[in-house]
Amino acid sequence: MVNSARILAAAVVLIGASPASAAVLTGVWGGDQAILTVGEDGASLKTGCAEGHIPGPVRIDRRGRIAARGTFQSFTPGPQRADEEPGALAAAFTGRLRGQTLSLTVRAAAERTAHSFTLRRDAHPKLIRCL
Repeated sequence: MVNSARILAAAVVLIGASPASAAVLTGVWGGDQAILTVGEDGASLKTGCAEGHIPGPVRIDRRGRIAARGTFQSFTPGPQRADEEPGALAAAFTGRLRGQTLSLTVRAAAERTAHSFTLRRDAHPKLIRCL
């Protein structure tokens, strides 16, 4: 009887800590040259010279952290060369939510630097496209 009580308690802890129980980030988050639009089915990040996509919900853990996988593509100013291969790179999106502020970092595969953004809920900045 004691073992079954321990197993039940462990199952409750595991279910409570599962990703399915985490809150889902939603809404429009904007900052300096970046806007993140998040729904229950995924997210889209647009910046002056890049864009990113996260398929599926963006979950927030109990500490306000997010971690998601998606794609990210940087652009250069001017026309694209005919022999240039466009394409999004696999990317890791990590961040922390504190009140109405989301600190977001994007690390795209094969890029040397990470892209960091400070975003506020319901902010709608004007983006100036890559000049």
